[in-house]
Formats: sequence, C-alpha cells, structure tokens
Amino acid sequence: MFKYILVIFLSFSLISCSQKKNDTMERLDAIYGECDNPQKKLGKIEYNICKDKEMAKMGTEPLNLTDIFNRGGGGTTTLQPTVNPALWRAALKTVDQYSIKISDNSGGYIETEWLYKPEEPNKRCLIKIQIVSEELISTGVASKIVCEQKQNDQWYNDGQEYVEESKQIVLSILQNTQTLN
Repeated sequence: MFKYILVIFLSFSLISCSQKKNDTMERLDAIYGECDNPQKKLGKIEYNICKDKEMAKMGTEPLNLTDIFNRGGGGTTTLQPTVNPALWRAALKTVDQYSIKISDNSGGYIETEWLYKPEEPNKRCLIKIQIVSEELISTGVASKIVCEQKQNDQWYNDGQEYVEESKQIVLSILQNTQTLN
C-alpha cells in the first residue's frame, strides 16, 4: 500500500514540477520568442526550422485591405499622374497606327509590338516612348527605336542607333500636342 501512495505522491510532484516548467517556458517564450528562449537548447537546424515556423505563423491573420488604405489620418487619397497628359495623349496619337505592347500612363511608357515591313522579312523594329516630365516641354519626352536582324532563325540587335528617326517621333509628338489641345 505504501508503494502505491509513494507512486501517487511522486506522480503529483512530477506533474506539478512539469506544469511549473511549462509555465516558465511559456513566460520565457513570450519574452524572448519561442526560438530564442535561452532555456531551450536548439541545434542550428532545429533553430532554423523553428524560425521558419515562426515566420510562417506571422502571415496567418487575414489581410484586411480596408485597414491598409485607411492608415495615415483617414483623408482621401488622390492619385496624380507624374507625366504631362498632353504629351501622353500626343504620344498615343503618334503610334496609334501600330499595335501597342505596353501602355503605362502612370509611368509614361509606351512600347509597340514588333513592326515588320513586307519587303524586309529579316528585319523587325519596335518603338519605345517615355514621357519624362509633368511639364509640357520639348525635353519632356524621349523615344528610341530598336531593330533586330534575323540570322539563322535567331533575332539579333542590329547595333544601329536610329537617332534621326527617334527625333522625328519626338517632333511628331510635340506637333500632336498642339493639335490635340
């Protein structure tokens, strides 16, 4: 009988001690973080796994977009373009006969699809236009023409600068600003 009482007493003691240890570990986890608790002896791999799990837990709360947009005083947000609208419209008018690959009005960037001439099947070109100013000035727009040659079923940059042609595109954009306003 004494053995049974001793076993029960020791069991309660061990349970009590383990509960105190768990409470202490939880308190230290709250202070240092689960992975950086000085009472835990984690190896390098175990520590990395623990940190990965900790990082994964950070994203478990649902994302509330309303809270994100309402930060900072609750005022209204106005998005204002950083490019001159007249130059933007004129640039679009200048390349409206071509297929457009990229048209980003907030960044002021336009890029056409590859352009081909039937008489030159092994050559293709594209036009890039960047509106770089909020003001209506001649230096507020830049353009570039990129051409490639086909050799052995591969396209290679032809290495030429099309300075005069690029200037003509800029002049056309500037002229179109006058007719569109």
